[in-house]
Amino acid sequence: MTSKQLARQVWRVVRTVFIGAIPLGCLILFKRVGIEVHGALGDGLTILCIAWTALTYMSLLDPLFDNRLTAVREVLSTIRSLTDKK
Repeated sequence: MTSKQLARQVWRVVRTVFIGAIPLGCLILFKRVGIEVHGALGDGLTILCIAWTALTYMSLLDPLFDNRLTAVREVLSTIRSLTDKK
């Protein structure tokens, strides 16, 4: 691996880690400044932020994750189209 390829790989990892942490970081920041969302909405936002972080990091760790995600989308699309015809 050349130094240019290594630099690109490192940049990709740093960028993905940062992007994955943005929603969770915003939630923590909001709580620190006193903006809190309570109830079902707050729970939903927390779950969404954790899911975003997990999916982003999984895409970093698994090089075939994008292909698997595309396959899941196609299966769901097929199921929806079959249920719409009924």
